[in-house]
Amino acid sequence: MIATTTQIVLAFCFAVVLMTVLWFVQRRTKNAGIVDVAWAGTIGILGVFFAATSDGDDWRRVLAGTMIGLWSLRLTLYLFRRVVGHPEEGRYATLRRTWGANAEVRLFRYQRTTSRFIPWFPRKERGFIDGPISSQ
Repeated sequence: MIATTTQIVLAFCFAVVLMTVLWFVQRRTKNAGIVDVAWAGTIGILGVFFAATSDGDDWRRVLAGTMIGLWSLRLTLYLFRRVVGHPEEGRYATLRRTWGANAEVRLFRYQRTTSRFIPWFPRKERGFIDGPISSQ
């Protein structure tokens, strides 16, 4: 198993690199909604990663990883169909209009700020994975 600190550092690096790449994609496509798709997918990928590399009961880790992965896959596919090939979602279009000439820089900062939180979401399942088995 991998130490918690190592898991979080790896997850953080993955999220930052992915969001940076997607910033370049949204610059080209003028559709920042792709970040929502990545958020949903990254939560699932990291949830499975944390479940697979944490200590705890095997069946609980498999159950948690499966549940997180399936939830994420469903949401990612839904968002992918809603975002790709469609006009930019209203909230991002509004941000782009409001921020004007600074929109690209501010979207970059926004995406970088939000990517910092991605590694923490799958960690909330840790209690389920490591918790004691009750005989009640």
